[in-house]
Amino acid sequence: MHGEGVNETSKKLKEVDKLLKNAFKLTRRFPEFLYEGPLPSAFQEYAEAKIVEGVLANRSLPSSESLSISVVPYIMGLGRYF
Repeated sequence: MHGEGVNETSKKLKEVDKLLKNAFKLTRRFPEFLYEGPLPSAFQEYAEAKIVEGVLANRSLPSSESLSISVVPYIMGLGRYF
């Protein structure tokens, strides 16, 4: 989002959507990855990006459920925005 056009950012976020939804599905078999390793940070950054995207587009904030991430990284992403 830093200096990129809105269309390019949306395109990249759609790619990230798919990747992180697949990663979240894998945590059903390996729930420890929700709390350790690189995924919590990735989910947090993703939440922050989607929140900013929603604000810039004048839409309501996405929920953690709509982003398919757990509440903790969502709140941390929300906190970094505000």
